[in-house]
Amino acid sequence: MTTQSAKRSKLVYLTTALALYQSIYSLRTALYWQTFPSSVHSVMTISGILAVLWALLFIWLTMQLWQRRENAAKYTLICGMGLVAYVVLRLAIFAQADYDRGRLPFLFLATALLTISSPVVVVWRSKSQTTKTREIITHEH
Repeated sequence: MTTQSAKRSKLVYLTTALALYQSIYSLRTALYWQTFPSSVHSVMTISGILAVLWALLFIWLTMQLWQRRENAAKYTLICGMGLVAYVVLRLAIFAQADYDRGRLPFLFLATALLTISSPVVVVWRSKSQTTKTREIITHEH
C-alpha cells in the first residue's frame, strides 16, 4: 500500500466515523426531543437538523474519497475545519454550565490554531512534494 493510498484510507475512516457520529447525534436528538426542557426545543431542533446535514456532507466526502476524486482530501480538510468551528460556536452560543463557559477560551484558541495550521501544513507539504518531484525529474535527465 502506498503512502498516498494509506492517507486516503485514513481519511475514508475519519469521514465515515464523522458521518456515523453525526447520524447518531441526529437520531438521538429526534428520539429524545420530547424529554428536553421546552426552553431548548428550538435549539435542539436546529442542532438535530444541522447534524443531519453534517452527516450527509461526510457521507458525500466518504464517497468522493472512495472514488479517488481529485480534490476530495482538500474538501475533507475544509469540511473538518468547518465542523470544528461549528462545534465551538454552538458551544459558545448555547453554553449554560459554568464548566462549559470556562472551557471557551481554550476552545477558541485551539480552533484558531487548527484553522490556521491546517492549510499551512497542506501548502508546506505540497510545496515539499513538488520540490521532490522536480529533483527526481532533474536527476533522471
